[in-house]
Amino acid sequence: MSDTPALVAYEAARVLCGPGIDNWETESVAHELLSHRLSLHDLTLNKIWCVMSLHKNREVLTSSHVFQKIVLALNNEMPNPQIDELVEVEQVAWALVVIHMETQEENAGFYFDYEPIKYMTLVLHGEGFIITPKCMNFAQESLTRLNKNPELVEPIQAAYKTGDFRVPGAPAAIIKSQLAKLERVDDYVHIMHERLVEGLRPYRKV
Repeated sequence: MSDTPALVAYEAARVLCGPGIDNWETESVAHELLSHRLSLHDLTLNKIWCVMSLHKNREVLTSSHVFQKIVLALNNEMPNPQIDELVEVEQVAWALVVIHMETQEENAGFYFDYEPIKYMTLVLHGEGFIITPKCMNFAQESLTRLNKNPELVEPIQAAYKTGDFRVPGAPAAIIKSQLAKLERVDDYVHIMHERLVEGLRPYRKV
């Protein structure tokens, strides 16, 4: 189950442990699953804990460190709590989709504090994004402040909306490059969403 989406692993565990699983300690969940002859990989247990934590508290919305670790877990990677680790824009984008689903916020982005937004902005800037993917538009203002060419934002946003790189105000090569980055993110989120929908089919609708 190490490559199982986090929400699928959580729902499978909830069936065995009961609806009160969010109040359990991770060790108790592991012990209960062992009683059902299920010995899970540490990564899978961490993903279950990650979803439980989204239900129990809002640290992911206030702490960049917690946000980073949850991003990794939601993208099937085992985070190391002792160090800062690299994440990619598409991983952040997918994590935001899941966080929105599980925190039940109207728009999860508007509820993030300064630290996580700054962290997301640095990830975007580090990969050369001039505009944000759709699910990260709440970070556009801070990203624009970091970019050297803020005048490119509106033309690229127009191209992103229409899919046509032939818009006035920015060189076609730059727009093509930016659209390729954005398409990579959108494709990744779509693939992860399809995998999640299929995995959750026995448990709930997405």
